[in-house]
Amino acid sequence: MKYAVIQLGGKQLRVQEGDVFEIERQNEINLEVLMYSEEGILLLDAESLKGVTVKTTILEQKRDDKIRVARFKSKSRYRKVKGHKQPISVVKIDSISVGKKSTEETKTKAENQIKPVSKVAKSTIEAGVKKSAEKEAKAPAKVAVKKVEKKSTPATKKAENKKAPTTTKKTVKKTTKESTKPKKN
Repeated sequence: MKYAVIQLGGKQLRVQEGDVFEIERQNEINLEVLMYSEEGILLLDAESLKGVTVKTTILEQKRDDKIRVARFKSKSRYRKVKGHKQPISVVKIDSISVGKKSTEETKTKAENQIKPVSKVAKSTIEAGVKKSAEKEAKAPAKVAVKKVEKKSTPATKKAENKKAPTTTKKTVKKTTKESTKPKKN
């Protein structure tokens, strides 16, 4: 399956041949290919993507569905309603092709870029893992630290015995006027 990731109209899209999609209105299509994939081979670097071309055609220019924008304030009879239709372009992907380089060359280049890890590199990685495990096993256990309490002197005892002056709040009674009318029995 052949597909590409392109940047068009400020958005990134994954496209295949024959795809039809809507984007913000474009008078002419200037797109950038960010990624290309064919039969499990990915091309990501700028050098290999120079030969990839994506051919597109604009099928129609139209306006999207209406969006209703409403402003409302409760209890004040304030209501404003506006509408908006976004202009859009309908675009079709005609073809995705690799220009100057053939796909076989790109396959061999991609396979050459991925190098298997040699036996020597594997052994050095494993040795490093073993050494770090040994260091953790030999590390001394953490010692608990106890807090030392200060001995109290006669001066501090006097300070502790003294109480801070307490502030009292004056309570004010609220008096309510009793009604001057006599109560009915």
